[in-house]
Amino acid sequence: MTEPSVQVINESAIVILSNHLSQEKIQKAIPQNNLPFYPAGKPAVEFEKRNGERILLEPSKLQPHYDLILFSPAKDPIPCKFSELPAVYARYFELPVPENARVKTRPKAKSKKNIQRAVSGSGKDTVKVAASPAKKNRVIVSVLDTNLNSLNPRDIPAVEWVTHRVDARRILFATFENDLITPKNHDRYFTNGITLELQTPQVKRFFPDFSLFPFREDAFVQYSFRLVQNMYTPSDTRTEPTLKNDRPYSSYLYLGFRKKTNSLERRLRLTNDFGAGVIGQYSPGAYFQEVVHKLFPTNDPPKGWETQIKTDFLVNYGFALEKGIVSERRFLFTGLAQVQLGTLYSDIGAGFRFQTGEFEPYFGFQAKSVLSKWQAYFFLNGLVNWVGYDATLQGGVFNKKNIFVLKPDEIERIVYKSELGLHFSYAGYGFEFSNTLLSPEYKGGMWHNWGRITAIVPF
Repeated sequence: MTEPSVQVINESAIVILSNHLSQEKIQKAIPQNNLPFYPAGKPAVEFEKRNGERILLEPSKLQPHYDLILFSPAKDPIPCKFSELPAVYARYFELPVPENARVKTRPKAKSKKNIQRAVSGSGKDTVKVAASPAKKNRVIVSVLDTNLNSLNPRDIPAVEWVTHRVDARRILFATFENDLITPKNHDRYFTNGITLELQTPQVKRFFPDFSLFPFREDAFVQYSFRLVQNMYTPSDTRTEPTLKNDRPYSSYLYLGFRKKTNSLERRLRLTNDFGAGVIGQYSPGAYFQEVVHKLFPTNDPPKGWETQIKTDFLVNYGFALEKGIVSERRFLFTGLAQVQLGTLYSDIGAGFRFQTGEFEPYFGFQAKSVLSKWQAYFFLNGLVNWVGYDATLQGGVFNKKNIFVLKPDEIERIVYKSELGLHFSYAGYGFEFSNTLLSPEYKGGMWHNWGRITAIVPF
């Protein structure tokens, strides 16, 4: 089992950021101190306050400017320089400030930007150049969105605090997709998918944000684990595969995590996806399709899974940026741009989302917001994708010993996709139903559609 990448502190303590600072030196500076010392040995430090709030700081972002972090469960953590430690320590823990420990302010150095500069050699004609404000380092603070009005104000030189409120809700999304739950009951191409997504703030303990595309402004953030199993077949599974001008059998299984960063002020949503898994017989697609076909006895057993794409390792990263064009109480229209890179999919896409009905704010909500218990809305998604690489058609990147895959010139590079659906939930419990239509993915292929059912269960 891997060691957690977050260090949790729930008692009054001093966290040492600087590698060149010893406990003995700190003890000499503040002899009245009896607090435990913690080295910042992990990518993130989580401070648990007495009122339940949790604040996450990343030492790597503070180390260029500060040497220590002081923490009391009754207050927010505060970084400081070693030269300022006695005075900051006394004020923070409400002790008398020693006269010889007061922080001395250094006189500002003269520069061309904050002095009067003579022009053309004349002592009378001068130009005043305004001093530019010092650039502040933005430090992201993650706080669980529970009983939170706002963080206490911080007044620390050279630091601008950015608050990321982490959604404290725990929700399970169980999704089943299949082309048999459509009016025409086509059994081909993308034939079945199962996704289990667990939204929980605990994900942040295992996947620090430094591995993702950052957002350095106030935001409402949601984290989730995802387990995905998808399978694909040729146009007709009742006969042996022709291994020509058709889709190959393929199946993949991966475990990933997702981070959604929502900015209510800017009407923005940034979605980061990362996943790793396997394609091939260990996924296992053949077994799942046999189970599905037994549930629908009118379908014949599939033939040809022995020709599926061979086992290979998958790793993929996806990034999507969604911007609200119209974002009203019961009406939403957004634009979308997304990129996927990896050994499973590499593509670039653009699209939109239309949504109307009763729904919670799409780009996150303010702390202590009172939300309606029920949601009911229609939605329509549209996407145009430029496909660079698709392992379900072309095989894995590392294992080339496939019986049959499509060649690069047989792939349709522009693919259109749309999804029309309905969402209904009450007190967090709900269902979502949708139908997806996809244009041909290879030359000579057919349009395809399938249905989706998602159960939503809070816990």
